[in-house]
Amino acid sequence: MVRVTWSAPGKVIICGEHFVVYGGLAVAAAIDKRAYSTVSLRDDRIVRIGSKQIGTAEWLDGKLVKESSKGVGDRLEAYRKMVEALLEKYGRRKGVSVTVDSQIPRASGLGSSAAIAVATAGALLDALEADFTTEDVVNASLVAESELHYRPSGIDPTVSALGGVIRFRRGSKPQRIEPQKAFELLVIESGRPRRTGEMVRKVAQFRELHINLFDKLMEVSDMVAGEVELAIQNNRIERLGSLMTVSHNLLRAIGVSSRELDEIIDRALRAGAYGAKLTGGGGGGAVIAVASEEVTRQLISRHSDRYTFHRVVLPQEGARREKAEGKEGQPG
Repeated sequence: MVRVTWSAPGKVIICGEHFVVYGGLAVAAAIDKRAYSTVSLRDDRIVRIGSKQIGTAEWLDGKLVKESSKGVGDRLEAYRKMVEALLEKYGRRKGVSVTVDSQIPRASGLGSSAAIAVATAGALLDALEADFTTEDVVNASLVAESELHYRPSGIDPTVSALGGVIRFRRGSKPQRIEPQKAFELLVIESGRPRRTGEMVRKVAQFRELHINLFDKLMEVSDMVAGEVELAIQNNRIERLGSLMTVSHNLLRAIGVSSRELDEIIDRALRAGAYGAKLTGGGGGGAVIAVASEEVTRQLISRHSDRYTFHRVVLPQEGARREKAEGKEGQPG
């Protein structure tokens, strides 16, 4: 039996989220928390998707026939559509089983859904012995992302598939940003789920009401993104932090922050962090900060009872094959 496992990383957006939906420039990076997806080819027509975090559902010819608990099928439906689109594209008339396990906190703005989609798409294409590229994996993942999020820009699956730190503009080829040496970000989970779809709609309404203002803010955001790129390339970490704070204030201006996120950022800055901002969709989720080792330790010591902290080192590897069984030239 053919069984293939791939993994893909979560992500942080260092600047430019929301503006990126309208053609703005963004900088994003893969982080060292990963989603794992194992795909097994079946001899029947069942598509079975199981998540260790959510549950299991089965479909036959696109119809839900079994779920481990009520609502699981709905929560996994986006991945089912992606899987069946790939099966149809490559002419496979039999089913598959998919097993997903993710280290990435859900609804945190850290790209959990995109990493699951990328890992699953990569594993399925690999199991089908398709001739595919990283771009094919990203495009397949967007089938799921479009179901899960309102107007996704594509940045999440792109950085998950490619890894590293990237410069991203919708419709253009992403470019790698190469720091002189690795650097650390502090990720702080607010404990309130992010609300990407709601925030994207909110920004669309803001833009409709204030198109000229929005365009000016996007121009400034693009300038910040260009400076962020240079700061990362030159390992000017204090400057990176300052620019991140500017980016957060632009996001506040278009209405996607929250009281909880602003409070975390205020605490980080008062403790001496170089800078901080929300990351991802906003309305909740996580904050990223840049700080010295001493300030990082102080923040964790003082606030670990209130928030969950992750120290992430950048850059990180993108999507990759972890294991393959039953394929030609592989152990059976």
